[in-house]
Order: sequence, then C-alpha cells, then structure tokens
Amino acid sequence: MKKLFILSYGIMLLSSCATSSIHILEKKEPTRPYTKILAIYLEEGCEFSMLDSTTYNICIRSCFMKTDTEALALRSRVEDHIAHDLSTSGTTVLKSADLFDSITNSYADFEKTIDKLAIDALLIVDSRGFLHNEHYSPGIYAPNYTYSHGSGYQPTSYTSIPGNTYTTVNGSFESLLINTKSIAFPVWRAILETKGKQYNGKRGLNRSMASKIAQSLKSSGYIAH
Repeated sequence: MKKLFILSYGIMLLSSCATSSIHILEKKEPTRPYTKILAIYLEEGCEFSMLDSTTYNICIRSCFMKTDTEALALRSRVEDHIAHDLSTSGTTVLKSADLFDSITNSYADFEKTIDKLAIDALLIVDSRGFLHNEHYSPGIYAPNYTYSHGSGYQPTSYTSIPGNTYTTVNGSFESLLINTKSIAFPVWRAILETKGKQYNGKRGLNRSMASKIAQSLKSSGYIAH
C-alpha cells in the first residue's frame, strides 16, 4: 500500500508533460511535391521576410560559422529529428550540418550546393526563444498502512517525502519552407510552441514539434510519398 501511494504521488508530479502545438501562418498551394529538401536549424531567431544574400549572411552564415561543439551538436540533433520525420520514399531530406561548416559557408557555396545536389526546397527552423520557470513541489508525509483483522488497513506511521524543485520551459520556434527557384518568399510558414515540460538545459526543437512539421507538410502536399 505504501509503495502504491508513493507511485501515485510520483505520477502526479510528472503529469504536467510537454504539450506541443503548431500554428500555420502562411500556406500556398503546392504545384508539385518537393523531392529534395535541405533542413537548416538556426539557434537564434531571424526575420525572413525574404531570403537574399544579405539575410543569408546575417542569419544563416553566422550559424554555419560557429565552431562551438555544443552548438554544432544541437544543430545536428535537431536536423536529425527533422530529417527522420520528414523523409519519405519520394522526398529526401538533407542536413545543413553535413554540408556547411566554419569553412564552407559563403553565399556562393550555398548556391553552388543547392544547384549541385538539385535541392528544390529549404526548410528553415529558427528558435524564437525559451522562457524557463522554476517550480517547487512541497514535501509530504506518506502514510504507511498496516492491516488488522476487523479494522482493515490503518495508517500506523508516516514516511517523509522531500520536496522537489524543477524547471518548466515554454519554447517557441518559427519554421519556413522556401522554394529554391523562388527564394524571395516562403511558401509555408508556421510557429511551433512547447509548454510545460520538465527541462534541464537548452535542447532546441524536440521530436514532437519535428513530427508536427512533418505532418503538416505531408498533409498539405509538399512532400512526395
């Protein structure tokens, strides 16, 4: 009975699991599905009202030029999530972390790679920020029960369960799909949010949000099956 009570208390503490949502801000009807997409994750937010050499150098190249091990690992991990969920038998998803680094990152390199690999769309995801909230769950005294004939289970002693401090995060990301033949404006744009997850450190876009991006793009006809 004691174990059952403690287990129930633990479930109660963890019940506020993460919830992810996606809000479509712009969607143009596709003329055909894209067959090769380049996924790009940017750790910092940027305004992509249009994508040109200036925007590239300010927003994207600065990301590619980073040599920090943790930043590179985060970029690769998020792009792995996107590629895993978005790839189909008809659409290949490439990762920018495999193609661009602190040496290969000029706008000329970028255009040359797109042409050489026949990439027909860019999927850019940029972080809009994280809001961390500290929480404290107070400790309790959990009763220990003893069974006696005629009285049933009765509490005979108590076990002290200490309080718990944890952090929740509200994260926001923007995602844009851009046709490489017309890179001025996105054909699809969305805001993704995650709320309420117990969280240690900065992890970037999670699998749940990557899955929501994939579901939206597939159902809208941007992905070849």
